[in-house]
Amino acid sequence: MAKDGPPSFQFYPGDWLSSKAVAQMTPEARGGYIMLLCHAWPEGELPADGDSLALLSGLGVRWADCRLQIARAFRLQRGKWIQPR
Repeated sequence: MAKDGPPSFQFYPGDWLSSKAVAQMTPEARGGYIMLLCHAWPEGELPADGDSLALLSGLGVRWADCRLQIARAFRLQRGKWIQPR
């Protein structure tokens, strides 16, 4: 993931609060999701490898319990998790 982009990304609380995917996440999964958003920035994609996602999300062994909740907020394309926003 390139680090030569802007130093920040915009966060829209209205989008976060109205997201059905986010609403269905546990607080733990929401924390992992925001970590993945940070790691996906600025390209908007992550490897679709479970071990990498567990590490990047900060969830470690808890990844298995949160994966399906978080996966609803991404699309799988070309072997990567894509965050469309």
